[in-house]
Amino acid sequence: MTADNPRYAAVSPRTATLALFATCVCWAVSLPVVRALMLDQAAAVPEASTWCISAWGLGLRFAIAALFLGWWCRAELARPTRDEWAQGVGLGLFTGLGMLLQMDALGYASAS
Repeated sequence: MTADNPRYAAVSPRTATLALFATCVCWAVSLPVVRALMLDQAAAVPEASTWCISAWGLGLRFAIAALFLGWWCRAELARPTRDEWAQGVGLGLFTGLGMLLQMDALGYASAS
């Protein structure tokens, strides 16, 4: 992403700051919400393991994010390169594993 790229020239610093702030708010709110949902699911289905509850929760979050980003970035997604696919798969695997471990840990620790 360079300053002379016309694709990013229209993004103002204010818009970028607001987007970053909104992302931070969503991330901060997500931990206690996920913890509460995990406790609720564990009470509803006591025989389910924390791994199962974590995987379902993470799958739902990723599915919602994929639908939103697919609609938001539909023009860019029409023509990904081979390198973009490789980077996306790598980032997705490592991020997904990290989030799965984090969500499972919330089953044993507090969210604060």
